[in-house]
Amino acid sequence: MLILITLACLVLSSLPVQAQGGLIVPGRSIGVFRLGDPLETVSEALGPPSPPALLPQAMLSYYWPSRHLGVMVDVVTSKIVALIGSSDVDYRTAKGVGIGSGAEEVQSAFGRRSGIDNGDGTLVLVYDHTGVAFVVTRAVSLHDHVSTILVFGPGEYHRIFPRPMTAAAPRMFPLH
Repeated sequence: MLILITLACLVLSSLPVQAQGGLIVPGRSIGVFRLGDPLETVSEALGPPSPPALLPQAMLSYYWPSRHLGVMVDVVTSKIVALIGSSDVDYRTAKGVGIGSGAEEVQSAFGRRSGIDNGDGTLVLVYDHTGVAFVVTRAVSLHDHVSTILVFGPGEYHRIFPRPMTAAAPRMFPLH
């Protein structure tokens, strides 16, 4: 038993600090979950997801409500092509941007965005070259704030989130 605990500690200590928590690495990961991982990696760690939804671009979306985490999986390769974090203040980038940040904080940290998509009550700040997008909820009575963060491979935003679907992208998962 002591050997197993020691082995687990060694594995955890060998992970970068950002992989152990809720750090978002644009174009790469959210916490310990990485783009390119098989769906089983997430399911083994978090348990069974909500029933999948088949998306028009030959992808399946899965969501773990208790962890505020979703993934999009390519049906051909069965690999994760996008990670979606929501409603959890622990999800942050190294630049400090995360759930609850304002649109101005995103722009200050990430600079000029490569695109912007408008949805019903949302604004999506897209940094396609970096592999991250921030869904900003636009509220009349409250300040605009980041409610969802999308991580995907650099340059892959419009392949994964096609323009007709972009406005619906934040609704692919029950994120609130």
